[in-house]
Amino acid sequence: MSANAVSNNTFSYYTSAVAATADALHKSGAFMDIISKSTPTLDRLRQKGKITFQGGKQVAINLMYGLDTPVDSYSDLDSLTITRSDGMTEVFAPWAQYHFPVVISGHEARTNKGKAEVANLLKARFRQGMLAANERLSNDLWDVSGLAATSQAVTAMGNGGKNIISIPAIVGPYADGGSTGGMDTSDSRKYSLYGMSYALAYWHAQMQNAGGTLIYQTYIAGLRNLFLNCAKQGGGEPDVFVGDYTAYANYLNSLDTKIQYTSWKEADIGFKGVECMGAMFYPDRHVPDMDNCQNWDDTPVDSSVFALNTEHLGLAILSGADFIPSKPKEPENQDVMVVNHFFEGQMICDHRSAQGLMHDIPASIAAS
Repeated sequence: MSANAVSNNTFSYYTSAVAATADALHKSGAFMDIISKSTPTLDRLRQKGKITFQGGKQVAINLMYGLDTPVDSYSDLDSLTITRSDGMTEVFAPWAQYHFPVVISGHEARTNKGKAEVANLLKARFRQGMLAANERLSNDLWDVSGLAATSQAVTAMGNGGKNIISIPAIVGPYADGGSTGGMDTSDSRKYSLYGMSYALAYWHAQMQNAGGTLIYQTYIAGLRNLFLNCAKQGGGEPDVFVGDYTAYANYLNSLDTKIQYTSWKEADIGFKGVECMGAMFYPDRHVPDMDNCQNWDDTPVDSSVFALNTEHLGLAILSGADFIPSKPKEPENQDVMVVNHFFEGQMICDHRSAQGLMHDIPASIAAS
């Protein structure tokens, strides 16, 4: 008897139960809560900034890089200026594809034949897979590896360009020539994203240089200034501040006895944060050291805080590819069943200047 025949015999009674359970697990959303505390930015984007695309070989993005719509006052029968606006264009980004398998061996199938046992086994494996997938996506979402601080090209991400476009690639200050850490804020800087490069104020993100030395008062003032600089670009205000744990702890310390913890309702994000200028400020351990272009697990020296406007920064997900389970499959010559889960998505931004970054924040901030 061939190994494949053994596999078919093993799973013949099992396939429909696994398929039904996997589909029910995905539709229930029972495990979406596992990402909220360990990967808060990914959870935030899924809750508020998720955009579903029905199709397309690439992600189409309506990009705003200028405000030149002709707006003027007029009287009675004055001639009206009717000119098509520039400052908007459509650009394209490739879909980033991710995958994780749920694997059940023949032995596990033979020892978990009941409906309840099938469900419990699948839940455990699905939970394990989703934890791993969300951790990987969050790492890639904040990844700065491969983004040279002095390079103006921010089009190729990690894993040979297969990874999702990271938030630092969109909000980061990568510039020609650059200064220390690439933090060149001169007007001559150019940015390249989605294959387009501009030296226009409407294209680059807002920068706030902490200067490496702060007291609590100037730290809070810097965050407020960053918020206002983003807000005055049009398109609303930043709705979240995201910092690494050191930056977040320093913000809590700066508030002293004025701390008021606020959490979203149970149906929303599942972690606590504080407000800054009306925007939620929460920590994410994946936030990199933007001043030295170091990821969170590369022993960063300085802290960073991002001010994000999720009206213009979102997570595009291809319809039918949000880790939806495939039909159970039995590989040739293996006593095993595999349920694949596929994801296709991309980070998109149509108004980069509405986003901001405070960098070069020291690990230790004095009270005064």
